[in-house]
Amino acid sequence: MSRIDAAAAETAARRLAEAQEREAAQRREAARRQLVGRVAAQLAAGLSKGTPTAPHRPGDRFDFDPRLGTRPIELRNFTVFTPVENDALAITSAADPAQGAKRLAEVLEKHPEAEYRKALLADPSVQDALARWGKAAAAPKGDGRPAPAALQALVASLTAAAQSVGPDGAKVLADAFARDLPDGSLGDDAPKSLDELTRKNVDDSLTEVLRRSAKAGQGTLFGISLSDALRDAGKTKAADAARKATVDGLHDVRTDFESARKEAAKLSGQLQSLVKDLAASGATKEELKQVVARFRKDHAAEFERYAQTAGRLARSLDGAAQVLRDHPDEKLDAGPLEPGFFSPTHQLVLEAQAALRDLPDVLATPEGGRVASQALVAQSEGRPSLLDLVPRVAEGIHDEKDRERYLDAVSTGLVQTAASVAAQARQGGKPELATSVLDGLTRNARTFRVDANTLAKIVTNLKDPGYTQLTTFKGTYAKLAALTEGLPKQFALAVRGAGAALGTVGILASAGDISEASLNQQLQFALTVTGTSIQAADVAGQALGILAKGSSFAEFAGKAVPGLSIAVAGLSAFDEFSHGDFAGGAADTAIAAGTALLFAPPPADLAGGVLIVAGTLFKVVRGFFTSDDEHDGGAEKDTRKALELLGVPADKAKRIKDLENGRHYIGQFLSAEAKRHGLTPRECLDWLVSLDDGQLQKVMSAARHLHHDKQGRFEDGGDQGKVTFETYVGGPRTVAEAEALLRKEGVTLPGT
Repeated sequence: MSRIDAAAAETAARRLAEAQEREAAQRREAARRQLVGRVAAQLAAGLSKGTPTAPHRPGDRFDFDPRLGTRPIELRNFTVFTPVENDALAITSAADPAQGAKRLAEVLEKHPEAEYRKALLADPSVQDALARWGKAAAAPKGDGRPAPAALQALVASLTAAAQSVGPDGAKVLADAFARDLPDGSLGDDAPKSLDELTRKNVDDSLTEVLRRSAKAGQGTLFGISLSDALRDAGKTKAADAARKATVDGLHDVRTDFESARKEAAKLSGQLQSLVKDLAASGATKEELKQVVARFRKDHAAEFERYAQTAGRLARSLDGAAQVLRDHPDEKLDAGPLEPGFFSPTHQLVLEAQAALRDLPDVLATPEGGRVASQALVAQSEGRPSLLDLVPRVAEGIHDEKDRERYLDAVSTGLVQTAASVAAQARQGGKPELATSVLDGLTRNARTFRVDANTLAKIVTNLKDPGYTQLTTFKGTYAKLAALTEGLPKQFALAVRGAGAALGTVGILASAGDISEASLNQQLQFALTVTGTSIQAADVAGQALGILAKGSSFAEFAGKAVPGLSIAVAGLSAFDEFSHGDFAGGAADTAIAAGTALLFAPPPADLAGGVLIVAGTLFKVVRGFFTSDDEHDGGAEKDTRKALELLGVPADKAKRIKDLENGRHYIGQFLSAEAKRHGLTPRECLDWLVSLDDGQLQKVMSAARHLHHDKQGRFEDGGDQGKVTFETYVGGPRTVAEAEALLRKEGVTLPGT
């Protein structure tokens, strides 16, 4: 480019900037005149819609007269206008659309009052500004369209504003933004050359920015509402463009989350298996905590990706729900979506359904809990909520068991969220928030599969102040337990857990700082976050050696902290949880709850580690590690890593790992030896490590072919050809007989 051309281009750019600044100044002046006119009309009519403001500073543009300079305060004007008009002026007088949209989003976030938001969005000057922003956003390149970064910022702010005000407010916002939009491709420029066919040349179109905004997890409600507004205005081409951009972004968000969830589930299985094997090998609570921390550090990237993608999907669910509202007669299907297939209506509905099918997993994350709490508050106020669509999504699940699992998971997640938010709100001095969240539960009778009257009684019970009183907790909780008799099992357990958590947190708070019961507080914090039933505290407390057999968590609390015989007096779950599979289920509940918390930020992750330890050690105490079915879950085992984390040298860890054979785990072998000699599993592990390679090989040669039952008797491993322990040792089946042979071969036995 020649110097003359460069100078011409620079001059053109300067003139364009000057023209844009003049236009912005004209808009600000028009907004000022409009506001002053409204104020004058109010004064003339003797009406005042708000509290008069304090006298303006001399430099205020409403009162400053350049001919007089700064007026004495007694001569300056007083204007009467509302806070809404103040904010409207700040928004509409912004230097550019991106800045104005940012102010709009900030003001809406700052003022959650429904009437305030409604008045602000309905303000004529705000409506006009939104229309101008929309027209500019879809303008051809070089004809007033904001720069790519500014356009992205504009859409991001409008998306945040839509998420803030919900479906009704988003409709008002989108209607105004769409008012002057042309019926076309929303800024996509027709390619004029082969080079322009590449994506980089349309990246700054409104269509592409909408897609990127949705994919980034900023939300889908604005995009869906904009598509609806354009369609209502008869601008079908533009509506289709906005809808396709949004559904593409939603698809990307959902698939990213499901990929991250798969990896997180794999890691969760590995972590559970790791902790189980370590616990069976005699690891202390401190060692297990260190293992959990190291595991989290080693896989921090995967955990972070899971949390981030869950947050993006959580923020996209309002838009997905709006899609289902827009198409109430569209048939839902539980089948897989075909990649690349797009149908203007059906594919959008199926994509929205698929996103809401992931709601149970999203609810287990911090961002999911925040979105769910907002949805519950919206329901309590009679506003549309994504939770209203859960029953319809469930109806699209054809398999009855899958449908029940979905509803159970959503029910549990919602009750846990409500309990957690309510407990925190009460402690934070926001009782009205606690009430709103709990009231929202009453709008979900179909999801919970209980009748409305029973649900109303349950919620009334959860709001009972008796949960914060030592003397009344037991009776209040007993009423709750009675109300939940005969209800769907998962919902009933979640509700009881919510009551226990609300009561425990309230009473702990009233007791002040309880340093003597730090472990107790960690467990109770976990109960608050997860909604796990109070019975898990008994299981965990017993497993950790805090409770003697047959005692209850209440008795421990009473001994540890005078006056804290609290919460669970008379509610001991030990007898209920100490028989059959229910005991195993209780331990599994603690492990599962703890594992979920490992994905949460501190201090929840610490509490999660405690619960995992609790559930694992409970299984050791109960003998669950000797169950054939215990390890059939398909989770990957990594005994070698477990041994190394316990301090076993890498070469020894590799050899000891060979003790595994099919479903035979090192924890089982060590437990059998411990039982035989009255040693701890850790002492048996130390014995194995102390053996030289020759002795260790002899032990492994026997142990790798064996499996023991719950009585410590060995059975044939069965998967090493025809080599059995009987042929190896001449027929002995008991631990004693096996050890006799090893003794003859010069192996030093444990405890000797």
